[in-house]
Amino acid sequence: MNEPFKLFVTNYRETHVSGQQAYQAIETDVDLTVINGLMVQFAGCQPPQAVLYSSPYAGANGASYNSGRLNTRNIVLTFSLLSNQESNRIRIYSLFRTGGKVRLKFYTQNNTRQVYIDGFVETITENRFNAQRKEVIQVSIICFDPLFKALEWQTITKQGQQLSTVTFDVNYGGDVPYGIKAKITFSGTYCEEPFLKSNTDNVGNWGGIRIIEPDGEHPSTFSAGDSMNINTIDGEKDVYKLDSNNVKTSLLSRVQQPIGWYKILPGANTFSLGATGGGQKMTLEFKYLEVYEGI
Repeated sequence: MNEPFKLFVTNYRETHVSGQQAYQAIETDVDLTVINGLMVQFAGCQPPQAVLYSSPYAGANGASYNSGRLNTRNIVLTFSLLSNQESNRIRIYSLFRTGGKVRLKFYTQNNTRQVYIDGFVETITENRFNAQRKEVIQVSIICFDPLFKALEWQTITKQGQQLSTVTFDVNYGGDVPYGIKAKITFSGTYCEEPFLKSNTDNVGNWGGIRIIEPDGEHPSTFSAGDSMNINTIDGEKDVYKLDSNNVKTSLLSRVQQPIGWYKILPGANTFSLGATGGGQKMTLEFKYLEVYEGI
């Protein structure tokens, strides 16, 4: 039996934590498809429009392509108030506040994709007295990050050892190249120059992130209980050490240059874990999120 389509909303209020802007959930995962007397339809979930930049040729037809990016996304929710008009109208106004942040979760038919997207309410328009005598409310939401992200992170765990490279495959079901998060935890005595390399996305002339030890440094950067943490997601990129006392130390100055901020690519991917020396084992927790242009 086919599973029905589902659409949930979480709304937020703006707060400040330690002087920084933050958002606190008010109502979480309200199912918009089961509210009595309310029918919801949506538009704007197709792949977003691209913004393309070019330079015209001098004295010739056409232009040369320079670069491109994805534009913001506009999702429009259309609510038909079939009954309980007064209470359903007030309910919609309480869930969607003009200028407020919301998170939409989509469960497509048969749960083929379970994704979310964040946005801000741009406008709420209402047509209470139309010719069909059917009240309709439209909510326009602007999503500044236009990509849909899976609800759950995928996690792979691997074991590695110094002087022995471990290679593993990842089959990425998303359709947008996206960064990864990785945590390499060390056990035993010490570890020299650990690395996590992408054999698929060969960026940075080497395709990986490797820690370089300064000449003559002893002991090495990592000892038992320490972890090396990698984040290659745009806007979050970082490499740092977390020691056994949870003290965080940046490792960006020790990463082999140029840094290979690789992404996981649609389809088959291969990664390698290893170290150039040391007397300990490594445990890798490799996490990625499937990301889509449309649903």
